[in-house]
Amino acid sequence: MVEVFGAKPKIPVSKKELSAAVLKANKSLRVKNKKLENRAKEKESQLKALDNERKSLEDGIKSLSSNIELLNDEIVKNNNILRKERPKLAKIKTQVLAAISKENSAQSNFDKLGKESDILAKNMEKMNSDLAIVSTLKSEIKLLKDDKKLGLKELDEVKKEMHLRFDQERDDTEKIKKWCAEIKSDNKIIIDYILKGK
Repeated sequence: MVEVFGAKPKIPVSKKELSAAVLKANKSLRVKNKKLENRAKEKESQLKALDNERKSLEDGIKSLSSNIELLNDEIVKNNNILRKERPKLAKIKTQVLAAISKENSAQSNFDKLGKESDILAKNMEKMNSDLAIVSTLKSEIKLLKDDKKLGLKELDEVKKEMHLRFDQERDDTEKIKKWCAEIKSDNKIIIDYILKGK
């Protein structure tokens, strides 16, 4: 018979009982270690999923930014066209008014004015169409900006959640490491005791 750890009161324990206790403790530790490994794998998978979600949001925001730049370029182009057409329309209008005020206008001038009026109408239609396009583009840009803000907000929320989860996982890992160290220390004490008993 041997005494366990020299504790008081002294309890007699046989080597066979002590060996059985150590085997049982080792078996329990193997089960717990397996659970810890499975939990670590599960946490790693969750972190990968969060990282993929973050990358997807960033790609969406980049795509929105690219579309906004294209729309801005189109608006600038249409504004330049409108600026070029306005002087022509003003000139045609002046010519039409001058021709009407003349009492002795010839038929040829009348035909010319008719053609110029047609050009004016077409230019007016084009200008109205361009203005409608500009208005539509502005609305789309506003929607895209709103989508971008929403996407950035969602990305910030995901980042915050990832940081919180990372901090929690780090705390859990430290607890697990501490627990494992305690178990290893207990095992060493038991094994040393067994070896001394031999």
